[in-house]
Amino acid sequence: MPPLIGWAAIDPTLGSSIPWILFMIMFLWQPPHFLALAMKRVEEYRRAGIPMLPVVAGFGITKRQMIIYVAVLVPTSLFLYSLGAVYTTVAAVLGIGWLVLAVYGLYAKNTIKWARIMFVYSLNYLMILFIVMIAAAAV
Repeated sequence: MPPLIGWAAIDPTLGSSIPWILFMIMFLWQPPHFLALAMKRVEEYRRAGIPMLPVVAGFGITKRQMIIYVAVLVPTSLFLYSLGAVYTTVAAVLGIGWLVLAVYGLYAKNTIKWARIMFVYSLNYLMILFIVMIAAAAV
């Protein structure tokens, strides 16, 4: 919601597609980010009785869900191509890199280590993507 709230401050009609794309990027980014964290802390969630996806459905289904969200996120981030070639290239490289990492999870021998890498990648993905957005919009 933050992109929509911020955009509404300057354009109450929300007539542009940009805030909606920003909303979708953040919406699609959250599940793989938090599922990676849930996989890292699965035993803590299990002991606390919190029904996170890795606890109730296992790692296999959780990994497939993560792949789906990242796969939809990649083209969604490219809808901001109007920010220019640098943004589009960075978004594509970051997104494809994250998708490759997500698919690798299906074959990873150490799932917890892979989940930690996915979590850190997700943090870097969003930070770098937004920094490049800001830089591209400032040019």
